[in-house]
Amino acid sequence: MRMNVLRAFGWIGVVSLGLLTMACEDPANVGGGLVEEQAGAPVVIAKPLATFAPDTLNDITSGVLSSQNTGLPPALAGKVVDDLFGTVEATGYIDFSQVASLSSDFTDGTIAEVVLALVPKYLYGDTLTPVSLGLYDMSEDWVAGNQRARDVGQPGDTAFVVGSEVLTFEGTPTDSVISVPMPAAWITANASKLQNEDFSTLFHGFQLRPTGAMGNAVIGMGVGTNLRVVAGGDTVRYFMSESVSGILYEDDALIPAERLHARDGAGPTVGFTLNLDSDSLKRVPLNRFRLVLHVDTLTAANPPANFVRPPLTEVQLTARLSNGLEALLATTTLEDGQLIFESANLRNDIQALMLEESLIETFRLNFPRVNNTIGSLLLYDLQVSEKQPEAILTVTPVN
Repeated sequence: MRMNVLRAFGWIGVVSLGLLTMACEDPANVGGGLVEEQAGAPVVIAKPLATFAPDTLNDITSGVLSSQNTGLPPALAGKVVDDLFGTVEATGYIDFSQVASLSSDFTDGTIAEVVLALVPKYLYGDTLTPVSLGLYDMSEDWVAGNQRARDVGQPGDTAFVVGSEVLTFEGTPTDSVISVPMPAAWITANASKLQNEDFSTLFHGFQLRPTGAMGNAVIGMGVGTNLRVVAGGDTVRYFMSESVSGILYEDDALIPAERLHARDGAGPTVGFTLNLDSDSLKRVPLNRFRLVLHVDTLTAANPPANFVRPPLTEVQLTARLSNGLEALLATTTLEDGQLIFESANLRNDIQALMLEESLIETFRLNFPRVNNTIGSLLLYDLQVSEKQPEAILTVTPVN
């Protein structure tokens, strides 16, 4: 199992272990000097979680391409009705970077064609029916920043000013590239921007939104997406460098009994608290900590014909703090129907919580922003005795 312990959240800045503890000057030594004398062999204690309930999620769905071609999540666009997980609608925003230099043949020549080449990197839904999307100009500059799924494009959002419709088109979800030739009138109106050394400043990108006319899928346009301009015998490709996704869901999921639904992007998710109040866990050294959550992988494993539900590959454990921030504690992958969170740093966090020296108030599940999906998990709740979510603590009894 691959495990990463991360101490930074992109949306709140760095949240270190020192911020999670209130009284310990040396966080690496949380629990050190807890007792003067220890006795007995370590004891393993399995404790069902104190609470395990539905929670909200409004994930960051934006990113900027780095110099290493990383950090750019796919821009999601489309609408899907899933008979299990319900209806999700996504609207994508994309912008492009400047090329290093433009030839005089290109800048002075007549534009022969402009093609938007969308590169699908993610698909959720019907694989056969083309998806109808509307392409709109963005009227003003926008910044990807830390934009959140359920806020983008909603009433009151002034960060994204959408202009006129350029065209509507149909994209086959399984194509490696969806090519969208731009209309002649649009090319004429935008020629001065497309052939300009300041293209990235003058041009503000596109919005991709579902029309509802055709298709039952959400497609993620990823790295490699570009605006190809042919002029004066030269071809220039402006590559996508910023992306944002606005995601909305309808409350029509048909979740089985004794299961909780956690979904990337706009949620919902699962929140919980630990059961650490027993005398056996008060002021004892914590040698090891594991959080074990059981996932129902069978119910979602048989979607309708020609319908795909990509599995979530990574899940994050986060903590809400008493100072209003949220901290990323650990990341794990789903294996054999289980999510198991374990690390030395997480153990230190829980030790501080046991000593009442922590800012942690509650926990919840989250998902890495760079993946940017609408994938779901079904987690067994506290009513399923053989698959209860639980914390497994190894402690050393003291005199």
